[in-house]
Amino acid sequence: MNTLFVLGRDCPIYATQWHPERNSFEWFPNKNIPHSKDAVEVGEYFANFFVNEARKSQHRFKSKEMEDKYLIYRYQPVYTGEAGHFEQCYIFD
Repeated sequence: MNTLFVLGRDCPIYATQWHPERNSFEWFPNKNIPHSKDAVEVGEYFANFFVNEARKSQHRFKSKEMEDKYLIYRYQPVYTGEAGHFEQCYIFD
């Protein structure tokens, strides 16, 4: 079945201009990242919102075997050293 989607009209698109996960998960003493109850709740709100939107999708794998084939857990993360805040990558063939 060929279906043409016009993104934004037929499919919801959401974006933020900041990283809502930072307040809960990033702790750098030299950065001004608020960790107050309100700041963490804002991040949790957006996480719950995005997950609930994703749950509306009807896309499913046809079988457990096909799902397993595409899950990231099949791959080993590679330690990339002190290249930045996030120190591992997944490399795909």
